[in-house]
Amino acid sequence: MVVNRLIQLNEFDPELGELANWKIGSPLDFAALYFGNADLQTQYRDGSKSAARLAQAQLELELRDKIADGLFVALGILDPHPPGAITPEQISPAVFASPNSRVNLPENSITAFGRKFADVRVLRAQSEMHPALARLVTAIAHDMARADTRAGIYRTTDEVLSASEPNSLAQMKVGRNSTYPLSREVLLALDVAGDNGEFSAEMLHERFQTEFAKRFPRDRANVAPPGLTTFRKQLKRFRQEASESDNNEIAG
Repeated sequence: MVVNRLIQLNEFDPELGELANWKIGSPLDFAALYFGNADLQTQYRDGSKSAARLAQAQLELELRDKIADGLFVALGILDPHPPGAITPEQISPAVFASPNSRVNLPENSITAFGRKFADVRVLRAQSEMHPALARLVTAIAHDMARADTRAGIYRTTDEVLSASEPNSLAQMKVGRNSTYPLSREVLLALDVAGDNGEFSAEMLHERFQTEFAKRFPRDRANVAPPGLTTFRKQLKRFRQEASESDNNEIAG
């Protein structure tokens, strides 16, 4: 089946505690196979055995990226667990970002850094915007309010924001690449534009994540370093912008 798009994963609530959140989470395999790309879901369900295996692998990677990027939250139980302490704990996004981690969907488990988490369950992260994104959304709302005024409709920026669905403006204008302004700052600090494309995303990703976490700590910025798939797209965009800038300077 393809899950109705109106149905969503439950949202992680830090006020509930890890056990309560774990109880309302969706199993890792369900989250991967039924909350991913709709075309891949169809391929997984209706394709040949080889096509279904490929779709499952791609859906798994998509889910890993969402957790690594902080869009989803994963909780699981350490296996083996400490004596008398069978309690779920939140799994670091770095576990899912690591190329050395191993996911077992049938078991709903993930292994990395010498630790295994069993009975992993997934929730959506809280829909709190990063301050930089919030400023962008406010600017978009301001432009919409000005357009309304020209049409004879008078609304303040706050009224536009309050009338919108939570995060709808951000999703409309920014989408999943909303971390790009932050990533661009990190890439500038690492002087990636000067490497002439010598280093691949895979070679740069670990260094990038370290610098990203240093500049935008999770406890202050509420955003995780982008996973590898997202980083590939952002690095490509960054290099294209740098190349265009260089060409403009030469033309000038």
